[in-house]
Amino acid sequence: MEQDLIEGVIYLPDNLFYNTTAPGIIIVLNKAKPAERRNKLFLLNAGRDFVKGDPKNYLPAEAVLRIADTFTAWREEEKYSRIVTREEIARNDFWRLPLN
Repeated sequence: MEQDLIEGVIYLPDNLFYNTTAPGIIIVLNKAKPAERRNKLFLLNAGRDFVKGDPKNYLPAEAVLRIADTFTAWREEEKYSRIVTREEIARNDFWRLPLN
């Protein structure tokens, strides 16, 4: 976070990938963050946007579109996405930030 390269973190559902049942996480890096996004981080929790599959869960097309649209627009949605400041992250010891 010191160099302000992380633009956002997307939390994915459990059991999407072979060889692990752990949730996936996408970290979006941007060396050229726009001024209005500096010292901020976009958090998105897509952990519930899946369809149960056998043997693995999957993200349906509408979930992928919702993730992409919300992230691209940097739009906050209750219990889904949130913009946090660097100060808020530090106050929480760089750990556990609620989405609401």
